[in-house]
Amino acid sequence: MRSLKILDSYKIVDISRIETTASFIRAFGDDIDTTKFALVNGHKTTDFAIQGNSLLIYPPENVATSDVKSLVVVAESSSVNNQTLMRLGFGYSVREVSGVDRLVQLFVFMLLKTPGTYIMGAGRGGGVLGIMSRGAGGQPQTLVPDVVAAIRKTEQDIKAMQSGLSLPADELLLATDIISTQVRAADGSVVVFVELVTLNGSRRAFNIGI
Repeated sequence: MRSLKILDSYKIVDISRIETTASFIRAFGDDIDTTKFALVNGHKTTDFAIQGNSLLIYPPENVATSDVKSLVVVAESSSVNNQTLMRLGFGYSVREVSGVDRLVQLFVFMLLKTPGTYIMGAGRGGGVLGIMSRGAGGQPQTLVPDVVAAIRKTEQDIKAMQSGLSLPADELLLATDIISTQVRAADGSVVVFVELVTLNGSRRAFNIGI
């Protein structure tokens, strides 16, 4: 079964060096062939061209190439780890998604939903957005049990939704393993490393951070 892809993963590309001309910036680095956008002095631009192992970036109108202080190149990522940025929404190209990727997308979507707002099931949804907005009054560790409970509820909601449906085995949720939980002292965020296991044994792990 296929759906539109609305969960994209991105990574920051390692840039080895840059060169500038009067009109563009040339950035050299690995894995730039999937670049989606660049941030020049904090300003986003999608005006670029890929040329071999370099990227020709045309900065925004308000940034002169002679005044480039920072450059961040963001590319699409095929792998998901603790350095990956996950974005929910239509990406830079409309594509289909199927298999375990479709399951991950559904899991994240349901985890974010607030119970009572989903038309396909009034009580379904992990409610993580509510946990995020509630905060923890400077004690993020107190949110960990709530996040874990939201993940478990999402697991049960998806299993209930999939019950009786004729879906491929790589889209059917068999188990949700919570591999680790972590409170990052630097920014007070809570990160949970989760792995989804499908009926055919496929596995996909990703981080959930609030």
